[in-house]
Amino acid sequence: VVIKENFTEFVRFFGFLLGDGWLDKSNKTVGFSLGTRLDKSQQYVDFIQSLGLSYRIVEEDTSRASCIIHSVYFYNLLLQLGFKTGSIHKEIPEWIWSLPTNIQKELLYGFADADGTLTKQGGYQVGTINKTLLEALRGIAMRSGLSVTKVWKTQSKEGYWNKQLLPY
Repeated sequence: VVIKENFTEFVRFFGFLLGDGWLDKSNKTVGFSLGTRLDKSQQYVDFIQSLGLSYRIVEEDTSRASCIIHSVYFYNLLLQLGFKTGSIHKEIPEWIWSLPTNIQKELLYGFADADGTLTKQGGYQVGTINKTLLEALRGIAMRSGLSVTKVWKTQSKEGYWNKQLLPY
């Protein structure tokens, strides 16, 4: 697996995993949801292919479609880079903050691909139940020169925190 030559794409993929990814410690695999938005998620399957990683698609053609990556090396790499499973546990790892803002912005765009909605104004609205993660993403957006709104909470069982980014 060669991450160095694909680093910008890897950072965007890491952002996508912050929205729709998980680690399965029982069999040391990495998974991410494909859902029905293949226009957004297919690029991440293509990225995995470009790295030469073994994967399979499960529950294809359903809203529960997922990509499972069979690589103990990749699983351990994500652990070492600070990736955590479970929406409430996810956070921006320290190494992201030392990257140039144009690469940090890729993480933000990856997250938007997973947990964002295109707005009428041409930006993205992103949301998560993890307010700490959302505030960190907001910080990246502001550092990157994107216009952001205040964070607001919508009503749901867990409470869902939102913010808007303009322009994408």
